[in-house]
Amino acid sequence: MELLEIFILAGGKSSRMGTDKGLVKIAGKPMIQHILETLSSLNKKITIIAHDSDYEQFGLPVIHDRIPDKGPLGGLYTALKTSTSERILLVSCDMPFITLKTVLKFISQPITCPIVVAELEGRILPFPGIYSVDLLSKIQLTIQENKLKFQQFIQSCAYEKLNMDAEFQQNPEFFQNINTLEEKEKAQFWLKKTID
Repeated sequence: MELLEIFILAGGKSSRMGTDKGLVKIAGKPMIQHILETLSSLNKKITIIAHDSDYEQFGLPVIHDRIPDKGPLGGLYTALKTSTSERILLVSCDMPFITLKTVLKFISQPITCPIVVAELEGRILPFPGIYSVDLLSKIQLTIQENKLKFQQFIQSCAYEKLNMDAEFQQNPEFFQNINTLEEKEKAQFWLKKTID
């Protein structure tokens, strides 16, 4: 059995962006493509959770939410329900600057808790995160109770935090979510800076 699979959440409504944000182009490429290029060197199975068939252009499995309209927690449920691995790495499609170094930091953690997430300036960041299939029944119950706040779910479980403050001080863009057109413009600037 593969120990880890990767799932990318791209099924949100993207109401603030006005269009499917994972397909919004930054520096000539869809946002999700930047992420896929970073993750491809891991040689892990990658699945996209989305409702837009345009995501099929990347040549990877695209699946729909098992329980629609339950937000990112519903996406986690779908990922764990679909996975044939012991753990998954869950990534959001709106983090185009995520680095391989950051991802490897998560993957290399010894398995002591069912969840490994980032801590940034005292806040928990659900993505990227490592989640165990052992969480499946608890997630299902949480969704049935319509308790959909991801951070509250994490805090109700045993979890480990990786402090990312030092990385954030050096490269704050690595942890930015691109949700609006204004943030997209900032992203274009950040990308130019990293290329220069």
